[in-house]
Amino acid sequence: MAYVPDPYCVLTMNCRGLNIPERRTQLLQDLFKHRISMAFLQETHFKEGSAPLLKSKHYPNAICSNHPTACKVRVAILLEAKLQFHEMESARQEWQLSSFTEGTLILGGDFNVPLHPLVDQSTGHSSNAQGALRSMQKSLQNLRLVDCWRSMHPGDKESHYSVVHRRYSRIDYIFLQQEQLASVQKVKIGAALWSDHCPVTLELDSDHCLGSSQER
Repeated sequence: MAYVPDPYCVLTMNCRGLNIPERRTQLLQDLFKHRISMAFLQETHFKEGSAPLLKSKHYPNAICSNHPTACKVRVAILLEAKLQFHEMESARQEWQLSSFTEGTLILGGDFNVPLHPLVDQSTGHSSNAQGALRSMQKSLQNLRLVDCWRSMHPGDKESHYSVVHRRYSRIDYIFLQQEQLASVQKVKIGAALWSDHCPVTLELDSDHCLGSSQER
């Protein structure tokens, strides 16, 4: 029987706070149980300059970013142990991201914008400023990034319910460059267990996507 490597699994999830040790433990256990290779985590609520330990033997690499004032926009990225992680360079601006010429660019998170309001929001229109929506669409186009879930489910409507805004919307995404879409095996939206956001999981053919390159 031919050996079939495990897919490379990417998760984006809103955690609604990870300051409680038990929540961090449960998160790390859940990630390992579902064989997540890379996790994009939003709303860690970590305090600036004093992020708690968020790693285990299965996920030894954690990168945390703490906004100086707004705890809700604090995020983290976890990488599983079998990934050979080496930070070559970090970038905060779109033009810096576009300057990378090697590897596979994966972008994930809660973007707070329904990209296609007619199908991504129950009202059929976006409450976001049109300028913000156009700016995001332009940035994605410039970086050749594609909404993975929408590419696999072109006509479907899937979303989470916002109690605050009293509407359904899809604002959590994983983006992949157009030329890497052939490596996508599966994209799914899970149940909202950690917050009122639904997690998104992307499964990639690890040989096709990362066999001879690196992720960014």
